[in-house]
Amino acid sequence: MKAASFDAVLESLIKLDPWLESLGIEPKSDRWHQAVQMVKKAKKQREIVEGGGPGVQINHYMDGLFEALEIHEIVEAFHGDSSPALKAKLMRALCGPISPFDEQPKNSDARNTMFELSLAADWKNAGSEIEVGEPDIKLRAPAAVFQTECKRPFSENSVRKNIEEAASREWAVCITNTGWNSASREASQVSPEDTSTSFGGCGRLT
Repeated sequence: MKAASFDAVLESLIKLDPWLESLGIEPKSDRWHQAVQMVKKAKKQREIVEGGGPGVQINHYMDGLFEALEIHEIVEAFHGDSSPALKAKLMRALCGPISPFDEQPKNSDARNTMFELSLAADWKNAGSEIEVGEPDIKLRAPAAVFQTECKRPFSENSVRKNIEEAASREWAVCITNTGWNSASREASQVSPEDTSTSFGGCGRLT
């Protein structure tokens, strides 16, 4: 589990708007910017509580913090990158509801793309050579290039379909992000020999 301070996250998110503007993306009151505001509110709330003041409920508190952690990782990894493929993914990822509970298959594209960017950022921040586009992520290692397809099954029943679809495209790695244990077991059973399956992690703010 990753940890980051409010100050560290806010410092990196200062780069967000100039970066988006350099790509020709106009900053708006979208999900990412809602998450930035959530971190600011959370930091202020902590200072109030630590000073002996009352705690006040912040709507979508956890949703915003987890979102902000992913944005922080993405900004740190790709700040300065101006590739058309990255711009296209960013424009898709900015949309959608702040709360996952308001997400449906018809409006899940933003978080699907966010999962791709977040995973790519994790690998890039760890020192890997990464390219986003089609397929979702290319990881260049000394001995091979791993072409990666990311999937976010919306239910247990769709895990097999997602993995088989990715495998049919002959990409080397299928990464799925799901919270269901039974889905995880099924994924491990249906993955072809040349396809590995892993599951997403999380982080925390301190």
